[in-house]
Amino acid sequence: MGHPMEKTPLTVVDALRQTTAPNVPSVLLLLLDLSSAFNSVNHHILHASLELPSGSLSPASWADPTLCPGGGAPRGQSKMSALDDLETEEVLTCLRLKAYHPYHEIKNVFQFLQFNKKMKHRADEALKVGRDSKMCAIQLHDLRVSRVQFAIEAFRYFNSSDLSFEIKNLSQKGRLTVNNAELEYLNKVELPRKAIIRFAEFVFLVEKEDGESTDYFETVFELAALPPTLELICCSSLSPVPETGLTFPVAPNSAVELAEGEF
Repeated sequence: MGHPMEKTPLTVVDALRQTTAPNVPSVLLLLLDLSSAFNSVNHHILHASLELPSGSLSPASWADPTLCPGGGAPRGQSKMSALDDLETEEVLTCLRLKAYHPYHEIKNVFQFLQFNKKMKHRADEALKVGRDSKMCAIQLHDLRVSRVQFAIEAFRYFNSSDLSFEIKNLSQKGRLTVNNAELEYLNKVELPRKAIIRFAEFVFLVEKEDGESTDYFETVFELAALPPTLELICCSSLSPVPETGLTFPVAPNSAVELAEGEF
């Protein structure tokens, strides 16, 4: 038993030539010849055109946006309008924090951190780190950590669009060490581009990457297999930054003590 012969499918133009739809203008066939050469015939428009009343099909009707699927402006135009409406996205200043704890696998102290994921923060709000989930955006699961251990706050120098950061110790239980500077309760220092923060058994290596935005910044945490050391970074002297925004010469290991109601 022989196989039935496969029929060669008709092209769009051949189908139109054989259709019984009246008053199909020759200019339409010419346009379809050209469009089929580029394999870009819109079959939805073709189907809608064949169902139009007799005599209503004209070359001008093909420029009518209502014949496009779904009505409205052509697809290309809507995409261009959407791209035009998009604002240029600003690059955010990023604080990369490599976190280390000698018993993190046993105590699971980093269970609330999302490693290798960028988190966006408002530049006009202090970024608090501690044990209390209601008060801290970054939570650590360890009883040796205070409810609010410390805060990182963005600021700008005069005539500068770059974000700088300062770190303040908010714990009355223990001290906070930033590189060689030891901060007591309510002491604060400017955070260098690279710094090591120590408290309890935690060690954080913080590295700043500059951005353009002055409204937001971002953080990303990475898990460190070994404790970062001061020998790995070039430590600059830490100069406290008063609320006036002016820097005064001080000893490298000193810090600024603030009134409790100031923060």
